[in-house]
Amino acid sequence: MPIEVTCECGSVLKAPDEYRGRTGRCKKCGKTLLIEEVHEPVVLDESPREKKQSTRRKREYAAVDSTCSIMKFFAILSLIVGAIFLVNGLNGNQPEMGVVVFFFCLGNAIWLLSIAYVAEMLRDMAINVKRMSEKGQTGI
Repeated sequence: MPIEVTCECGSVLKAPDEYRGRTGRCKKCGKTLLIEEVHEPVVLDESPREKKQSTRRKREYAAVDSTCSIMKFFAILSLIVGAIFLVNGLNGNQPEMGVVVFFFCLGNAIWLLSIAYVAEMLRDMAINVKRMSEKGQTGI
């Protein structure tokens, strides 16, 4: 009676009894399999559908991540520009102008960072709500 071995890819390998304990290759994916009768079905950690959903989820929120990174970059750039104006203003004829530009840039940086923080927080909330709805849970 031949032994049937099921690969992770779903294909079935049939081998004679004398090959029990040896290894064979899956014809579909090429993975090495131990030829041995298994009475329990093998459960994979993650199905291809779940993998596809997780990569789709990552792509779905990639725009938020890149936008937040750009906003953080401009916040740092704004602080650098403000610091340059402050130093040049204090060393030059118009120290008031340097201070005004510095505080303008500081306010701009705080505004950009707070918007980026809120966007990241909303992204995390959306991910958690999706996970809860997939599991059938309700409420936040």
